[in-house]
Amino acid sequence: MIWLDKNRLHVNASKSLCMVLLTRHNVHDINITINDDSINGYNDVKYLGVYVANDLSWDKHVSNVCCKLGHGFQILPRLRRIVPINDMISIYKTITQPHIDYCITIWGYALKSQIQRVERLQNTIFRLITGDYSWNTSPCDP
Repeated sequence: MIWLDKNRLHVNASKSLCMVLLTRHNVHDINITINDDSINGYNDVKYLGVYVANDLSWDKHVSNVCCKLGHGFQILPRLRRIVPINDMISIYKTITQPHIDYCITIWGYALKSQIQRVERLQNTIFRLITGDYSWNTSPCDP
């Protein structure tokens, strides 16, 4: 508080979150109050579109990415019949790919099984777009 006051800064407790990063040791619940306003503690938070968990696992973020990718499944087969393949690839690169690429330098170090989950979904989407259902088809090919 002294540093905040000295630098004429104010913390908005209603917009602030608290998360304790877990270690192997037991962590007791902590209560943080600023100017009689309590800051709630969370197990995971969404920060700039990335879900960060207190155990630094990427389960929730990967699930969120897969959910966003999965929304295109219903329309892709119908769209493929009327849209040329080059346009479908452009749609993929502008709508689907950004969900994967966003902050990948941070969450890209997730467990191999989590990354494979995203890759499998990405490959399935690309197979739907191209109509090539062989296992050699990959978004990296075009």
